[in-house]
Amino acid sequence: MSTNHTPIYDFCLWQPEDRVLRVDFNENNLKIESELAGLSRRTFALEQKTSSLEGTAFTTKNPQVHFGSYVGDSMEKQTITLGFRPKLVLALRSTFQTGTGTYYHSGMALDGVLSSAGVGILDNGFEVYNRDNGDIRYRTNEYGHTYIYLAVK
Repeated sequence: MSTNHTPIYDFCLWQPEDRVLRVDFNENNLKIESELAGLSRRTFALEQKTSSLEGTAFTTKNPQVHFGSYVGDSMEKQTITLGFRPKLVLALRSTFQTGTGTYYHSGMALDGVLSSAGVGILDNGFEVYNRDNGDIRYRTNEYGHTYIYLAVK
């Protein structure tokens, strides 16, 4: 029988003069199994919690902010598909020219609250425009220009 034990799990530690008994090994194995079962239960509980966060919480697999770019095609509107309905979209011409006179080269939309005529929110992404509204010209889809966007999920 061992005379010494480990400080945390109380496993048997034999000294040269100790008699080695099968019961000591069985006790150690039962302690190990009990601890592994506890770890398994905690791991399962954590997996359940994290899987319920899929699609809603920020993770590296599910970022809440998306950045990207597109090239204008000069059509009246162009759809940028994101795979989700954004809460906020900001689109800027890559030269960061936001406007000149009555021309607007950027746009922003906040779902359900604010929408400039340069950007519109869709269920699966957003639209950008190349259109006129009276004397104001929205140019978030000018041919050949690169635009960058930020979309918040």
